[in-house]
Amino acid sequence: MSDVILSPYSLFTVLLISSAFMLLFVLATYNGGTVLRLPLWSVYAGLAAIFARLLIPVEIDRLSYEVTSYGIMARLNNAAKLVLPIPPSPTVGNVLIAVWAAGAVILLCVKIKNYIYLCLCAEYIPHAEDERIARISAYIYRKYGFKGMTEPKIVLNKCVGMPSEFGSFKQTIFIDEDGYTDKQLYYIILHEFAHYRIGTNAAKAAVSVLASLLWWNPVVWLFCRHFDKLMELYVDKFVTSELDPKEKSDYLACLLYVYKKLQGSSCSAPSALVPMSRPGHRRDMLHRFSLISSKKGAGPFAGILMLASALLCCALTVFVVFQPGYEPGPEDLPPEVLEPELCEIVPEGGKYILYYDGEELMIFDDRQSAEQFIK
Repeated sequence: MSDVILSPYSLFTVLLISSAFMLLFVLATYNGGTVLRLPLWSVYAGLAAIFARLLIPVEIDRLSYEVTSYGIMARLNNAAKLVLPIPPSPTVGNVLIAVWAAGAVILLCVKIKNYIYLCLCAEYIPHAEDERIARISAYIYRKYGFKGMTEPKIVLNKCVGMPSEFGSFKQTIFIDEDGYTDKQLYYIILHEFAHYRIGTNAAKAAVSVLASLLWWNPVVWLFCRHFDKLMELYVDKFVTSELDPKEKSDYLACLLYVYKKLQGSSCSAPSALVPMSRPGHRRDMLHRFSLISSKKGAGPFAGILMLASALLCCALTVFVVFQPGYEPGPEDLPPEVLEPELCEIVPEGGKYILYYDGEELMIFDDRQSAEQFIK
């Protein structure tokens, strides 16, 4: 039976292949036609598989694939000793892990602070009562809500700056006091409610946590930014799925009205909120218009292909692991007698690597065998 282990090499492989999948996903869904053909469930399922693999980055030892490194890690560890001559000398891996962990903790703390701030805003910010908004919100909830779903709270306040919302389990919708017509209020509240209804808030929260944990990976931040835009397209798709051409035109006019109003406004929603439109994003707005006007629909084949690709990536990282290896030449043969002061045993990936004079010499299964070899 193959050994299932967690090692730095399996973690590296999972990060590498997951990043490649995210980059390919961004490129594949950059075109609007692809988004329309891809069901939302397949996006959630595929990304859930990738995220689960990132949380459990184990490998099957007997099936790992070695990639020659020519002692790169040994040289980097030597350099670390010169830069950080603090006993015991840290390895490059230990230093990188410490920096990684510190950055992740800081970013997660910032996100938690923002979430608490928004919860307090939703609870205590002064807001006006409006019969029209209450009536429209209740109608939308009855029509599109499902059993066990809580009705969103509407906060009407001129300081909000723009229609926006937040909340994965209990939604709060913020609306600025702008004198919207009944029709505009209907589309604004429906749009914001759709974020909660189809689960984009929870999905974006998960992606945001992933970006905090892998803060050093530019591909993850690119994916996170693209995913936010993608969720807006799926919300537009949900809102317009039952609208006739005239109603679609009204919805587009409402989007355009909010977008234009923001161009000349100095107010803005807090960065952690999900605004209906962002000022300055003219290209994104044009993209949304073209997709809403399109008649293409999602099909099962594209969804199955998306999920199969994600599962294939997960399987690849389980059975194939990129692992540094080194085949010594005649000049690298160990001396007949080892000088103990030039030897160093470094635990790595469940093994013990013997370094002699800064160069990787041999790999042992346990420390005792390495010490016996030195003697």
